[in-house]
Amino acid sequence: MISGKELKRMVSLIPDNAAVTINGNYNVDITQVKMETDMDGLLVDLLLTPGYSITKDSVMQEMFKDLQMR
Repeated sequence: MISGKELKRMVSLIPDNAAVTINGNYNVDITQVKMETDMDGLLVDLLLTPGYSITKDSVMQEMFKDLQMR
């Protein structure tokens, strides 16, 4: 997890005219910022273009490994 302060610091380094990809993908954007509060404080969720997600590499590797064994 990353803090809002750290994310803002990193984003501030991006030049205004730069093309930005997410994990090297040109087809995905951040489409919404969803904020919720709970007992632990504020949680902000960056929502991606429908049909895209962020998945741990090991999960994807295991899925493809399972498919190859069939």
